[in-house]
Amino acid sequence: MRRGIVFLGWSGNQSLAIEVKKQLQQYGYLGVIGGDYEENIAGMKSTKRTVNETVTYQMNRCNQAILLFENKRNPNGTGNAISGNLIYEMGYLSSKFSDKESIPKLHLFKINMDESEKAMLPTDLHGVWGTKLVRSEGMTDEQLATEVLEEFLRRQKLIMSENKLQLINSVHQIDTELRTHFMNPKYSDYELALNLVFYTQAKYIYQDISSAIEQCNRFKELLGDDRMTSYDLINAIDASLISLDLFRQVVVSSDARINMPGRVFRSFLERYRRAAYNILHGVHDYACNDEFSFADKRFTVQEVQEDEFRAWSVIQMQEHVCFLHLIYLDKEGMSAERRAELCRTALRYSDSVVHNCELFQGDEKNGDYSLLFLSYIYRNMCQFHSILGEEEEAKECDKKSFESRRRLYNKITTLPHINSLFKNYVALEYFVQLADNVQNMQDRDMIADSIAEMREYIASFEKEEISRTLVFSRFKKMYLSLAEKYGDDDLSLIHI
Repeated sequence: MRRGIVFLGWSGNQSLAIEVKKQLQQYGYLGVIGGDYEENIAGMKSTKRTVNETVTYQMNRCNQAILLFENKRNPNGTGNAISGNLIYEMGYLSSKFSDKESIPKLHLFKINMDESEKAMLPTDLHGVWGTKLVRSEGMTDEQLATEVLEEFLRRQKLIMSENKLQLINSVHQIDTELRTHFMNPKYSDYELALNLVFYTQAKYIYQDISSAIEQCNRFKELLGDDRMTSYDLINAIDASLISLDLFRQVVVSSDARINMPGRVFRSFLERYRRAAYNILHGVHDYACNDEFSFADKRFTVQEVQEDEFRAWSVIQMQEHVCFLHLIYLDKEGMSAERRAELCRTALRYSDSVVHNCELFQGDEKNGDYSLLFLSYIYRNMCQFHSILGEEEEAKECDKKSFESRRRLYNKITTLPHINSLFKNYVALEYFVQLADNVQNMQDRDMIADSIAEMREYIASFEKEEISRTLVFSRFKKMYLSLAEKYGDDDLSLIHI
């Protein structure tokens, strides 16, 4: 499993760079030593490339970099001047990664450079920069490389430090990365794989399914037999295409029955099962045994903290399998026994989603996004329990789904720079369920407040693009029906 390509620049001691490369490999990173023609990276063995062309190509292909500034002293005690090539590499890479402020990509290490650095570096670089390391007497390259790796790996935990709702909001950035990843990657394979999880859900939210399928298929063709690409990224693309294919089949009129054939249902189940096996085991050979199931896969707190990609991939597939069951249950002519069996199976997946999402509650990066999945899964669980005749359980799940939607709606209104389509998607999910819940309210003041809240929302967004969607039209009809039944103080705000 490879997590990314790391460019290694050095000055004064190539043997340290070689040792860092060895240790990087142990953690799943491909280290590429600048200027080395023998590096296992496409095109590097071409004798037609100059050293400068080789280094530039390597820097463009990497998605992180470690630069080692070492003051390797002469016998007379004076330091060597830092290589001009390393200064060039630092400038080039600083520009390359300049827009990735929240994710450290360029890792600078200065070794045995204190007062002597003033005589070794351009004046603009004097002062505090990079991570200071000391090679004590007798310290080996292996020991020093271990210190470099410890700091590098610590910084990897800062990866994807932004709120995941912002990734849904800025899905165009992932579109751009899919187009440019093989020319000038900004993300490591692991980061892009994680991004693809949210990309898939975003494309469903924005109902942009066809273009997403085209984009993912084009990216998969570019992958080809590239042995440098990690299994995480390959598996993420495959999982995205499965879910996008499922979404494509349900983008129909709200009044239409899908009536999914049994063979299609079973095919989706098997595709998800294989994808989950590959992601959980870090392989890509589809050699999962017949007994494997991820219905009951429940992560630990440590697992979700250490590997967000695997956690969110499985959570999303578990929820999508529940969605698949819900679609298939709409099939005409299904026996009551078969429907009950499917509901019981779907509830196993659902319980795992709830458990896994709850692990993220209170997490600044993931907690808000987990509310989105809790709102989905509780809504589905409500329907499964209703089919089984378990009305109390159904009511409890409906209550929890609404609470998750309310919390998500309140949160998204406070986040900066959220585009209107995403904000209105969350709002509509909340208001449609609020309209459903009004039917069961007893308190007249609560009913009046809820109707007024719905009216204000419709009046605010009736001229927006969201008002042309089927969901908005359905919600508006629900509101007008409630306003007629219970009365509303100011229908004049609404264009009927």
